[in-house]
Amino acid sequence: MVHDAQTGLPRLSRELAAAAGHPCPDRPLRIIQFGEGNFLRCFAGWMIDCANRTGVLDCGIAVVQPLACGTADLLREQDGLYTVILKGLRDSTPYSEQQLITAVQRIINPYVQWRDFLDLAHVESLRWFVSNTTEAGIVYSPCEMSVDRCPDSFPAKLTLLLYERFRHFAASSRHGLQILPCELNAANGRTLREIVLRHIHEWRLGSGFERWVSDCNRFFDTLVDRVVPGYPRQEAEQLERQLGYHDRLMVVGEAFHAWIIEDPHNATAELSLEKAGLAVKRVSDLAPYRERKVRILNGAHTGMVPAALLAGLETVQQMVSHATLGLLLRAMLLEEVIPQLALDPQETRLYAEDVLARFSNPAIRHYLADIALNSVAKFSVRVAPSIVAYYRAHEALPPILCFSLAALITLYRACSDSARRDGVVLYDACIRDDARVVQTFGAAWDDFARQGDSRALVCSLLPMTFGDQVPPDGLAERVASLVQRIARDGVSEVTRSLLVP
Repeated sequence: MVHDAQTGLPRLSRELAAAAGHPCPDRPLRIIQFGEGNFLRCFAGWMIDCANRTGVLDCGIAVVQPLACGTADLLREQDGLYTVILKGLRDSTPYSEQQLITAVQRIINPYVQWRDFLDLAHVESLRWFVSNTTEAGIVYSPCEMSVDRCPDSFPAKLTLLLYERFRHFAASSRHGLQILPCELNAANGRTLREIVLRHIHEWRLGSGFERWVSDCNRFFDTLVDRVVPGYPRQEAEQLERQLGYHDRLMVVGEAFHAWIIEDPHNATAELSLEKAGLAVKRVSDLAPYRERKVRILNGAHTGMVPAALLAGLETVQQMVSHATLGLLLRAMLLEEVIPQLALDPQETRLYAEDVLARFSNPAIRHYLADIALNSVAKFSVRVAPSIVAYYRAHEALPPILCFSLAALITLYRACSDSARRDGVVLYDACIRDDARVVQTFGAAWDDFARQGDSRALVCSLLPMTFGDQVPPDGLAERVASLVQRIARDGVSEVTRSLLVP
C-alpha cells in the first residue's frame, strides 16, 4: 500500500478497501456519469452504490470529466473510490454516517482520452446516462463536427457518443439510452434533446440517426435536491484519522435527498432506486416541483450568496444566522418569491421554512465560494424569473431581488482590469465562471471605469443575467442605483436599509 507523505495514512485504493473488508466487485457497466464533481458523486454515485449494496441493482459507473480541468486523475489514483459523509439532524441532534463508494469502474477525461470516451458507446450493457454540468452546460454552442477531437460543448460530446453507438450497433433500437440530466435548467431533458437534434441537423449526420435518437433514446426532465458542500476542508484531517486512510475526494452532503423524474409512463422503472429506500419519485408533471425548488432553495443560494461574500462571510450557515442577511433572506423568500408561485401558499411556506432549517444545520459547512460557481447562468434560471413574476404581479420592482442582482454585478467587478489596477479588495477567488461571462463582465466594468455610467454598466449585463427573459422596465436604473450605494456605503449598510419598512 502507498502511504501519503503528509498524513502518513495509507492512500485509498482497492487494495486497502479489500484489506479493510470492503469488497470492490467488478460490475457490468450500465451508467455513464457525465460529471465528476462533488454533487454527482454525492448524489447519483451514492444512490447507485446504495442500490448495489442492497442487491436492487448490479451497476458499474463510468465517470466522465466534462471540462478540460477536473478531478478525473485524482479519482483514477484512488481506483475510483471515494467516501461520502452524510450529515443530518435527528430530534435536533446532529448525526453523521459514512459510506465508501465502490461503484465507479472507469474514469475518463475525454480531452486526453477521446477515443476511450467514444468507446463507451460500444458497451453492450450500457443503459443510463446521468449528467450535471450546471446550468451553463445545457446550452447550444455552435461548433464543427469532428470524430477525432473532443468538443468543448457538453451536448456536442453527447451527440458524438450517441452517433458512435448508433453506428456500432447498426441502429439497433434496444441499444438506445435513458438520459437523465440533473442540471437545473427548465425542461432539462427536452432542452438537451433539442440541442442534440440541432447538432445532428447542422452536422448532416443523416435522417436515420435523427430517427434513432428521437425514437430509441429517452431524454427525461428531472429535478434533484441535496445540499452538497463538498470536500470538508476544515475537518479533513480528523475525518481521515477516523476512516484510517487518506481520501482527497471525500465529499460531505446533507442526509436529505430527492430525485424527481417526469416519467408519466414509468419508463425508468428499471432504475429502481426507490426499492433501496431512496427518495426517487416519478411524476406526470415536474413543473410545480421544479419551480418551487429552483425559486426557493436554489434561488435563496444564488440570490443572497454574492451579498454574503461581499460582507465577508464564508458559509451558508453564517449567512442564515447573520443579524441582517439572515432576515433579508427570509424576507426575500416570504415576500418577493413565494407569493408569485402558482402553488399552495401554506405548503410552499412550509417548504421554505424547511429549506431555511436545512441551511442552518450546524453540521453542514457549505462554502459560499463553492455555491458561486457559474453564478451568472444560475441567476438567469433561479432568480431572474422571480423578478419578472413580481413585476407582473405588482407592477413594481422587488427591492431585495434587485439588490441581489446589484450584489452579483458588484462581486463580478473582480473580472475587470480596472479593479486590479485600483488595488481594491477583490473576490476573484470566488469568480469561477464561463470565460465569455468573465470577459463580458470585465469589459463592462472597465467601460464603467472610463465613463462612470452605472446604468450603461447594468444594461450591458442584463442580457447575460436574464437569459431569454425580458427584464422589467426600470430595472436597470434601480440596480444601477444599488450598485452605486454598495460602492459608497458598503453592502452591510445597504442591507440594513432594506430591512427598514
